[in-house]
Amino acid sequence: SIGDGVQTIVRQDNIIIFMALFFVVMAIVTVSNFSFSLITKINSNFIEFSKAKSFGPLVTASIMGSVSAFIATPCVTPPLAAALGFILQSNSISSGFLALFFLGLGMGAPLILFGSSFNYLIPKSGRWMLEIKNLLAVILLGTAVWFLERILIESTMFVIWTIFTLSAIIFFSIRFANYR
Repeated sequence: SIGDGVQTIVRQDNIIIFMALFFVVMAIVTVSNFSFSLITKINSNFIEFSKAKSFGPLVTASIMGSVSAFIATPCVTPPLAAALGFILQSNSISSGFLALFFLGLGMGAPLILFGSSFNYLIPKSGRWMLEIKNLLAVILLGTAVWFLERILIESTMFVIWTIFTLSAIIFFSIRFANYR
């Protein structure tokens, strides 16, 4: 019943326009050299906190892990919800244990692999990262257009999608031509 109320709110025109504008702003922030000074300040505070010798490495690592778990929670929630749904349907303690065990193993193993690879598996930064950033900005703009499909008529959306697609093709064609 909560989902029905949320869907009713999200389907309002002003909310859809707000979400589309939000994604446009996020695309602009993605390609610009904009930086959040608050995040930099928080990061420097955590670095200073982790260097403090008064708490010891175990307490510092626990606090840093708690903060990272808070940040990573939105990424973990969908697979965890699916695993819990499976457990509720199967009604088996052993299959529930195995599902949660392998979920944790599957989500933790890549982190352990990349973290212990001593930068052998982690790609070096370079021009390719700028192209990934540009691609993500185009995806964010596409999401904004997709939100507008709910409130604009079909012929207008056809024109917007055409302009969007041609602009993306031209943009990446020019970028690709500059690499040669």
